[in-house]
Amino acid sequence: FSDVQQCPRRSRKHWAATPLSLVFTLADTYQLLELRALCYHIRGLMKAHGLFIFDAYTRLNVACNSALTCTELYSGVRWLGLEVKVEQVQSIVQHFDSSRCGRLSFEDFKRAFHVEGDEQEVLEACRGRVLDVSIDDDEIPQLRIPELQEEAARLAQANAIHLTDGQMR
Repeated sequence: FSDVQQCPRRSRKHWAATPLSLVFTLADTYQLLELRALCYHIRGLMKAHGLFIFDAYTRLNVACNSALTCTELYSGVRWLGLEVKVEQVQSIVQHFDSSRCGRLSFEDFKRAFHVEGDEQEVLEACRGRVLDVSIDDDEIPQLRIPELQEEAARLAQANAIHLTDGQMR
């Protein structure tokens, strides 16, 4: 494998930093199926609240920094009415985070939750009913959960080798 990687035309990235990491880290294909089912369920709740993808992203991103954290996604999903586990939210972020920073950009969020024809379904669901405009006034209560970058730092610290000055010489 390392000989192939040394080929000039081959990327020198570690396999964990490539899309192949998904293949090597999945226990079975049911994990992927469960993830997609959860994303479709969350999108259905967004539609039921009359939220287009961009509206949902800006609504959940309470820090307004164009990077949706695990805490914001978890709090938003709970606010939509779904009891979800912390690990499920972290799994969504890990799977769709294209920059591997532990946060979702709008493009990542759209890739996770958008399905072609969504906009039409939201419009049809809202037709003939009065939307609760007070929903915009309600701030989504933030339920703090461990962030992926914090977890990675904690694991790195736990696995770090601590040497004394004498050992370093």
